[in-house]
Amino acid sequence: MGGIEDNRLVSLLDIPKTIAVAAGADDTDMLGDCLLKKGDDEWKKEVYIQISESFVGWVIRDKQYTYCVYAPGKHPTMDSGSDLYESKCLYDNWADPLQRINLAGSPDHAAIEADLCNRLIACAAKAGEGAIKIQSYLLRDEKSKS
Repeated sequence: MGGIEDNRLVSLLDIPKTIAVAAGADDTDMLGDCLLKKGDDEWKKEVYIQISESFVGWVIRDKQYTYCVYAPGKHPTMDSGSDLYESKCLYDNWADPLQRINLAGSPDHAAIEADLCNRLIACAAKAGEGAIKIQSYLLRDEKSKS
């Protein structure tokens, strides 16, 4: 069997667009990126993922980190989104590929969590989710101390 290994970050939206392009169909109005058109140097640096089966939440994943937020009090079959989310987990996929050590709220990873949080908010806005707010573990801890 032939094939190549491709380590680019891919979302489910990229698959139908790639198939449409391969079939010669018009992909103008399709979301996602075609795997056939871009090289690694111009490929997206992150993927934005919705979680809607076990809880209401969002994930941003780049080559090294996975950052997840959830909407407390929201039900996945009753609510499609929220204005307020809380940090749920942060994983370093290089150091912990099985995602067993949750780094969310770790003071050593606060800058990384803040960066991913801001990038997730930007992705949500780009996807039409509106202005969302994310409360991190660190902010919750500070509020509970006062």
